[in-house]
Amino acid sequence: MNREKTILEQEKKQKMLLFVFVVVIFITGLILWKGYFKPTPSEEVSMTEFLEEKREIKIDLKILEHPLWKDLKSLPEISPPSEEEIGKENPFSP
Repeated sequence: MNREKTILEQEKKQKMLLFVFVVVIFITGLILWKGYFKPTPSEEVSMTEFLEEKREIKIDLKILEHPLWKDLKSLPEISPPSEEEIGKENPFSP
C-alpha cells in the first residue's frame, strides 16, 4: 500500500513538472515571437521612403581650405625591396 502511494505521488509530481515545463516553453516562445522576431512598426520603412529622406547629400569642401590641410606635405615614395633583401628561402632555418 505504501509503495503504491509513492508511485502515485511520483506520477502526480511528474505530471505537474510536465505542465510547468510546457508553460515555461510557451511563455518563452511568446516572448521571443513578440519581442524578437516580430518587427516593430518603426522598423517597417520602405526603401523608397528611406531614399527620399536620404536623397540630398551635401559635401562641405571648406574644410580643405584650413591652414593645417595646406601645410601637409607628401611623403617620399618608397620603393619595394629587391629580391636579395626580402629574406631567406626557408624562414625557419637557423
